[in-house]
Amino acid sequence: LLVHTSFGDASTRVSNTPPSTFLNSAGTFSTISSHHDDTVADLTSDICTDAASLASDFQKALVVVNQQRGDIHVGHLISACEGLEATMRRIGFVQGASDIAANLSKIRTVYNQVSPDKRDSMPELLQYEMGLGIHSASKKSSRSKAAIKDTSATMGLLWLGRSLNYQYDMFQQLLLDGNVQPYEAACCAYERNMKPHLSWPLQKVCQVALKKLKVLRREHMLAGIGGFSEECYGACEDQATRHDLRRVIRCLEPMLGRWQQVFSEMGLGDI
Repeated sequence: LLVHTSFGDASTRVSNTPPSTFLNSAGTFSTISSHHDDTVADLTSDICTDAASLASDFQKALVVVNQQRGDIHVGHLISACEGLEATMRRIGFVQGASDIAANLSKIRTVYNQVSPDKRDSMPELLQYEMGLGIHSASKKSSRSKAAIKDTSATMGLLWLGRSLNYQYDMFQQLLLDGNVQPYEAACCAYERNMKPHLSWPLQKVCQVALKKLKVLRREHMLAGIGGFSEECYGACEDQATRHDLRRVIRCLEPMLGRWQQVFSEMGLGDI
């Protein structure tokens, strides 16, 4: 339920801590355990969730493209984010889903214009737009970052990356602290990942949007992420959904790291 574009730097998660480590609401470190995931998977293997489909889609997005290992496949990324958009819309994050859709539209417009051998590598797609000369050198910063054209695929990828950083952060908090409600997780993720990139007027708009999340309960949100109605969401469905949401997080983590690396190396800003 968040306004235009989204959120921040992967380095703002928890520095100098192992992957999938996070601060819980008590102020101590928590870690998502893959061993625990394996145990839960054995107990819930017959339960299919929408989160499992999301995890599979995002896993396809970080592959070998044009012989570059660990490259982000833009076509698979678009498909995965279309699924995420539908999920967020279903659970009530309508504004956030609309922002994802708007950024995907920018990416898709350029993607469909580029030859198939160039468009699926994120760095090559970004380089294609830079070669068109549609961006200009920034006059507001001493750092050599481009002033990115608003309607470009580059702008869409910049804000889509921030959006995924936000989702990553929020999902982490919901999984690591069973007492955290969506509003609390969203506010914390906003402070870390979105606020640093927004002007004061947009920060105020975001704060208004965030307040609408106060009525959303974690059970409703998790049931929606899993693809279940609340009436059919029991203990087994909850375990299966949380297990598969952990898979989504583990797929997002290396992809967001690579995303940030690409944008930094090309002087295009921080996701």
